[in-house]
Amino acid sequence: MTKAVWKYPVKVGGLTDDFSLRMPKGANVLSVGYDHATQGPAFWAMVSTEETETELKQFSVRGTGHGAADLDDDRFLGTVIYPTLPLVFHFWEWTGA
Repeated sequence: MTKAVWKYPVKVGGLTDDFSLRMPKGANVLSVGYDHATQGPAFWAMVSTEETETELKQFSVRGTGHGAADLDDDRFLGTVIYPTLPLVFHFWEWTGA
């Protein structure tokens, strides 16, 4: 099975703190960070390049100081600090727990 790391840009600032991304089935998000190319957050995930099925993965984002008690059982992915703006976002992947 051939694997590769793919980038998934993330848009923040919508009407909700929860969002989903379509990824190849079995994709594993490795990290989250600021992507200078898209000037915003992005996920980097290990994917099988041969996988033809996709799945919708669920995520949450919270700003510093915003409530996150509902995310205790989810997998923390990381924090993104914007280099030129006073913005800091924290990301979780829903585990279904």
